[in-house]
Amino acid sequence: MNINMLRDIDDNPGYYVAVTSPDPKWPGCALFQSDDNGTTYSQIATMATAATMGRVLGVLGDFAGGHITDEINTINVALTRGSLSSVPYASLLNGAQTAIIGDEIVHFRDAVLNDDGTYTVSGFLRGMRGSEYAMGSHAAGERFILVNASTMQRIDGVTADLHVPKLYKAVTLGSTLARAAPRSFTNDGAGLKPYAPVHIGGGRDADGNLTINWTRRTRVSGEWRNNVDVPLGEASEVYEVEIVDETFTTVKRTFSGLTSPTVTYSADDQTADGYEEGDPVYVRVYQLSATVGRGYPGSAALGLVGELSGTDPVVPTLYVSTTGSDSNSGTSAASPFLTIQKAVTVATAGDIVSVASGTYAETIYGTNDGTLSQPIKFISETLWGAKIVPPTTSTRDTGFDHRGNYVTIEGFEVDGTTDPSSGPFWKIGINITGTNSLVTRCHVHHIYRNHDADSGGGAGILCDSYYGQNGGSATRNLVHHIGPISGVGGSFVQGIYFTTAQAKIENNVVSNVTGYGFHGWHDVRNTKVTNNTSFNNGEGGFVVGGGDYVNQTAPCDYMVVTNNIAYGNTGYGFSEQGDNGAHNIWSNNLANGNGTDWSLNTSSHVNDVAGSPGFVNYQADGSGDYHLDTGSPAIGAGLATYAPATDFSGVTRTSPFDLGAYKYTGT
Repeated sequence: MNINMLRDIDDNPGYYVAVTSPDPKWPGCALFQSDDNGTTYSQIATMATAATMGRVLGVLGDFAGGHITDEINTINVALTRGSLSSVPYASLLNGAQTAIIGDEIVHFRDAVLNDDGTYTVSGFLRGMRGSEYAMGSHAAGERFILVNASTMQRIDGVTADLHVPKLYKAVTLGSTLARAAPRSFTNDGAGLKPYAPVHIGGGRDADGNLTINWTRRTRVSGEWRNNVDVPLGEASEVYEVEIVDETFTTVKRTFSGLTSPTVTYSADDQTADGYEEGDPVYVRVYQLSATVGRGYPGSAALGLVGELSGTDPVVPTLYVSTTGSDSNSGTSAASPFLTIQKAVTVATAGDIVSVASGTYAETIYGTNDGTLSQPIKFISETLWGAKIVPPTTSTRDTGFDHRGNYVTIEGFEVDGTTDPSSGPFWKIGINITGTNSLVTRCHVHHIYRNHDADSGGGAGILCDSYYGQNGGSATRNLVHHIGPISGVGGSFVQGIYFTTAQAKIENNVVSNVTGYGFHGWHDVRNTKVTNNTSFNNGEGGFVVGGGDYVNQTAPCDYMVVTNNIAYGNTGYGFSEQGDNGAHNIWSNNLANGNGTDWSLNTSSHVNDVAGSPGFVNYQADGSGDYHLDTGSPAIGAGLATYAPATDFSGVTRTSPFDLGAYKYTGT
């Protein structure tokens, strides 16, 4: 098998072998190799035990959820031999149940035996051991192999044998070499390929020179220990960077021999390669191995609107401006639409809507879907430059209400200070209900301020699963002054309210909410609530629990609440309520100055951080500076496992990880 290393001790030019048979009396086999196209064979191994192996019925779908359990995809597996079982969530996190699916290495939690003898397998941790490159290329009928030291062998190889086709025969013990059919295999040294670099970013200076940076990974000893960087894992640190076109098929320029994770792409070189001032630049970054050359590529698009970077580089396809017209084509900055609603109406999968700075008095509603590989994105061209306010005549009680799947809303200010003259007032600033939809970098404030609230509730941002979808996330948002000034019914109105499973609520700053700053309820499950800052809220900083179920009856379980700060809230700092399972994690949080710092009904909170958070300039009304000041106990007190890659401002987080939405910068 040409797959990445399963163990650090396998760091050599070898490959893995597994053999199985449906015959329960199968006695094992001898493995033979031919270096001369079948003229002669020599024995290289003996396989005494049949592997648990079979084929996948259907296709394992792609997954963009990051380092959380994939609860979206399931597969059916027809085994040739062996059986599968389920394991507890804690065992999954500790590496139990490793399988090879195609070329992807996964851990899985659940395996349910069906009446037809197949297994339904689910609860995956995806792309383990750097195999995320294979997540999007699965096919029906591909191999499924349960990794077991007693049924798999590592055949140590030599560099000279790499990329050389050879023939192999697995000869059942007691049989003859002549009766076994040969199989061709070429060892390409996949286990020696460096993993794809990550956190690829860049910025231009005043002269237009583009500095590109990235973070390396390692194939060996990749666990963070003692708050130090992972080892290099290669004989020397060397990289190559390709400048490519927007389709990632044509290479325009290559930078070779780079010995540190940075390179400068000069303005002159950009001009020579056909770039004009301000154009996005598309790059691929490789770390090099002295043995096999280039590793897996990391790709990014730099200099695009908003946060557009990663594996799906695109440029805007639709434009909106306060100087536009809804009768325009909307397909260029010179012919923009006038309203965001018009862009919502016409956008289809893959469209990127760039909204110019200005005030947009409108209530926005959409149901159109993107896809996993082609989401629909609505992005303020300048952070918080596009401001959405209630129109004179309102048609809905939500400022930006989008119910489609795979939709991103990024960089907007949503201000509900002034009520409409007629029609519903805004009870919710932004609402998403679609699978894997995202609200990020938005500034939402003064929602539901001028009216008494009722049990129907409201929120600054709502990530809802009412229609059965999952994965609605909120990251890097600023939310404040949410809920009625009168205080009547204020407990029903939340800052960020999430009822969905498999979501990420991270790097948000929430304050001055009449209810909870962060409220997870209804069908919430398997969601990460990490590195948020919540202060001066009425009911409390954070509450999570299951109840009033809409689409499920299971308890709130497999939650992670870590690296958060709850300070100066009138009610609870952290609260767990309703129905909860046995696998929720509350770890490395700081609660201080709240009415009651902790109230968990079934779970335990561990590794708490004591003391005041020590903000640079704490102001209860939200006008302060909530970075960590020198000497804060929250500095370096975080749990690395679930920490997001960047902070609220987009600053890269490094070990040791801090608590709250901001990384400590020393200033």
